[in-house]
Amino acid sequence: MNHRFEQQAHTLSINGTDPTADAEVYKNMDEDHLVKLGTDLFTYYLHDSYTKRFRKMLTLEQFQDEDLAKVYSKQYFDMPLTYQGMLLGLLVAQGFLVADDVPVMTLQFYAPIYMLLTVCDREPEREQEALKLMEKHIRQFDKLYGRNF
Repeated sequence: MNHRFEQQAHTLSINGTDPTADAEVYKNMDEDHLVKLGTDLFTYYLHDSYTKRFRKMLTLEQFQDEDLAKVYSKQYFDMPLTYQGMLLGLLVAQGFLVADDVPVMTLQFYAPIYMLLTVCDREPEREQEALKLMEKHIRQFDKLYGRNF
């Protein structure tokens, strides 16, 4: 699962696992490119057959198997928040973003995206609505945290 994501990240010109390398990429990215990257990653998670089946399987099985519950939490909570927290923390430390509480900032960025993904898993016909909200979310996040171009 993680190897597939790394391959996808490289096709999108990001590292995906090294927040230091990606901080440099994000600093030089305009907002439209950032929105495109966000929506490309979203549609990858939504439509890649292996990734989609893996997520749905973990969603169901987390309530039956304690080990799979841990995998689910690691894959969809711990790892994304750790990576994004480090990335956003670097951008705050470099003065590119402004935030008093990086963990809360990270949660504010990630939670809506994951929520939209789970809505689309249940109701695929809502994908266009989710993509529009995703774009608005990314642009609003930039405004709230002072991303400078």
